[in-house]
Amino acid sequence: MPSPTDPRTPSDRKPSKTTRKNGGEPELQEFFDRFTRALIGGDGKAAAEMWETPAYFIGDEMIRAEEDPVEVEKFFGSAKEMYASKGIRRTRAELGPVQWVTERIAEVDVRFPWLDADGNERGEESSRYTLRRGDDGALRLCVAVMRGEQ
Repeated sequence: MPSPTDPRTPSDRKPSKTTRKNGGEPELQEFFDRFTRALIGGDGKAAAEMWETPAYFIGDEMIRAEEDPVEVEKFFGSAKEMYASKGIRRTRAELGPVQWVTERIAEVDVRFPWLDADGNERGEESSRYTLRRGDDGALRLCVAVMRGEQ
């Protein structure tokens, strides 16, 4: 059965509907590595370009549906200052199980450990993301269910 990350077009692939542990999805790891670099670097535009609109953000204290890409850019553009105010200088995306629910839609849990300037872990946050592969073959985020700080 073809992998959802193979180069064929989405219409050539069959849905796998499987759950895989990290390591089996290098495309998703690279995607979230880019997303993490954009957040920590304060590049709201690069982060926003990784989202479909409307973009949905759901957490205990908020529900937000954002249709304007400029507003998505603003939402992520402030992340660098928020992290810096907590003494966080770096993070990384640690992918949990990945489930391809269709040939074009994946769900994945991602943990972001908060690292200070010395590389010490100072907390974490995690979210469950839903991504969709567009007609152009590119993955884009659609929904973030934010579990918040831990």
